[in-house]
Amino acid sequence: TAVPITRMAGYSTFREIEAPEASEVVRLEDRPSAAGHKSRILTVCATLVLVIMAAFTASSSRKGSFPMLPIQLSSVDYTNGFSLSSSNEYTRRTPINAVWEHIAEPFRVTTLEATYNGEVIPNHHHLDFTWEVDGEAQDLKANTIDVTFTSTGPKTVKLTIADSSSGTVGTYESEVVVKYVRREIRSLTDEDRKRTLDAIETIFRVDQETGEHLYGENYRSIQSFSEEHLNGAGRVECDSWHDDAGIVTHHLGFTLEFEEIMQMIDPVVSLPYWEYTVDTDLYGYNIWESPIFSEEWFSPFPSNTQNHIVDQGRFAYLEVPKVSDGFDVFNPYGLLRTPWVTDPTPYLTRGKFVNGATMAISGVECSDFVTAFNASDLATLNMEMNGFTHGPVHIQIGGEWNLEEEMLDFMDDYGDFRADLALIFKVLWRTGFARCPTTCTEGETCQCTAPLEVLEQAGLTAYEALMQADVLKYLDTDGTNLYQADSGRYHIRGKEGSPEEEQFFLKMLQALSNPGYVGE
Repeated sequence: TAVPITRMAGYSTFREIEAPEASEVVRLEDRPSAAGHKSRILTVCATLVLVIMAAFTASSSRKGSFPMLPIQLSSVDYTNGFSLSSSNEYTRRTPINAVWEHIAEPFRVTTLEATYNGEVIPNHHHLDFTWEVDGEAQDLKANTIDVTFTSTGPKTVKLTIADSSSGTVGTYESEVVVKYVRREIRSLTDEDRKRTLDAIETIFRVDQETGEHLYGENYRSIQSFSEEHLNGAGRVECDSWHDDAGIVTHHLGFTLEFEEIMQMIDPVVSLPYWEYTVDTDLYGYNIWESPIFSEEWFSPFPSNTQNHIVDQGRFAYLEVPKVSDGFDVFNPYGLLRTPWVTDPTPYLTRGKFVNGATMAISGVECSDFVTAFNASDLATLNMEMNGFTHGPVHIQIGGEWNLEEEMLDFMDDYGDFRADLALIFKVLWRTGFARCPTTCTEGETCQCTAPLEVLEQAGLTAYEALMQADVLKYLDTDGTNLYQADSGRYHIRGKEGSPEEEQFFLKMLQALSNPGYVGE
């Protein structure tokens, strides 16, 4: 019985051969008969066998002839000149360009592969792979193994390859440096980002006593970190953490301390960084559209909540730590905020606007980092890192509010300084011209001011105080009302040298001496 063989319609292994039509069926009975060819095929095969046998017989009878060599699976001697590679789920996607040849990360699966000329050596049956990692022999005898290091530092990896077909043996030994790697938060896997944020949230929500019980005596809650930061940056005498040489060194150390506690909670994680120039480019003025401020990450900006309390997402209603006994830097309501932030709200606050005006992080772009990177001296680098790449982000993501509209209008008309108010205020506060209450009760007016008695005791006019504090240089003098004359003196246009001009400078001093509320 003829058996029909149906081919795949419209397909051919060889492109130059036209595929049969869909309806085409090739039947065995349509093929030429094979019976007539059998005798001819057998004759040809027999002849070939006889020729081959005769050739080998003749060869073996010759003087000095060589015996037949066994067939080799590979002509490459993998036991000479081989190496190894190390990778994980991140570095396979984005390799790390570092001074170390081999890098691994603690508590993360690292794949070690035997390589030759940059390619993974095949698992030939005649090749035997023996791995020794940090002094311990590995059970798996293969060209690739997975290992998990549980501590940082250099680890010795030894790989031996034996080739049973040639009898050769080779050994390669190298250091794999185990380090934590920080990555941009958006580049983390979903699982790693969740674990990272869980660790951060733990520090913010778990108090010292509970944390020590759960994670050990070296645990530190956000109370401890807030006190450390306020001690260095919140004192009236000096901001040693941000001004001049303090910005880089203190923040690097503070970051390391925070990361250590995160890893005490979860040893897999490291502290990610936020490349906010990306958000400048993508979202401009609408920074709140960034995934950074999603419910799952750092919580959205509050929409209509009273007092700007963050009320959605992971960090909703996060409590601001209260001052503990023996610590002396806090706001008038006993909260661990800088003394001049007179906000009584006991929860995390955040505002979309800076004193009513939208302010994008447009001032922090790649060009700012390039300028800092190209600085020719350390003083310029520190200034760039603080004032141009660091400070504006704090203002943008925290926001400012609680100032009267009339005072905001004055800021716009005379120096356009509502966006820089908090930064200028700190100078007046530390020079003593702005003063803040040390205690307040809820419901009363509680704000920083420029007391007239301070000027009287110093024997200074408001203009002289502003010049002594050297803050007028931060104001916009290209407007219609405030300008700087060729002599260097600042004037109010149309009021030059009059008593009214001094009243304008007094109002300017008062406006600069009340920063309102500044969000976290």
